[in-house]
Amino acid sequence: MLKTLILTTCLLGCTLFAHAQDQPKRAYEAGIEVVNYNPAGNGHRYDNSPANNPAQWASGVFLRYSPTRFGVRLGGNFSQGTVKPSYDYCADCLEGKVTDKELQLKVGAQYAPLKKFDWLYAFTDFYYRRYTSTGNLTGGFCGCLDVTQTRTSNGIGLNAGLGAKIRVFKSLYLSPEIYYDVLRVRDETRQQDNLNGSLSATYHETRTMHRPAMRLRATLAF
Repeated sequence: MLKTLILTTCLLGCTLFAHAQDQPKRAYEAGIEVVNYNPAGNGHRYDNSPANNPAQWASGVFLRYSPTRFGVRLGGNFSQGTVKPSYDYCADCLEGKVTDKELQLKVGAQYAPLKKFDWLYAFTDFYYRRYTSTGNLTGGFCGCLDVTQTRTSNGIGLNAGLGAKIRVFKSLYLSPEIYYDVLRVRDETRQQDNLNGSLSATYHETRTMHRPAMRLRATLAF
């Protein structure tokens, strides 16, 4: 909660600072997503997998074309990582490694409703999301289990919120954005018994997730 409050305060402070800037108009911008912060995490089954980290650093690229108060946005995010699940007070829990990957492809639009303050804008992004998580796990109460658990998740989502363009140097801009994320996904979870090669379980689920989030992008204008 404290981290969320600090980050929100910084973003609001940057927005107020942008009010005093005389920004030359540049139609094209390209850059990276410095950080995306989601207080709720991504809600996946492996609680300590990298995709559940509320902060994702340098995980995306961004392109914006805004010749007028109206602009078009394109972007993509990719993250991956491997962790070892740990459980307290659980004698029969499986242990091993979990590797996950997440890909998002985005297209959207933005509009600056105030002509005098065209650095402030509202935006909407639609995106496709693909997530996979694979855990090679062994152990159990008898110590004789060896399974591979695989989870795949495909879905579409929507981001809607407010952002600001802050000129740091002549062609370098920061864009803090606060938004609400809605995502609907189709999950499939499979468990493979590696000792006998059988598929011991398959589970399907459709979910809709709603969550507030924020991010900071750095772009070069040209």
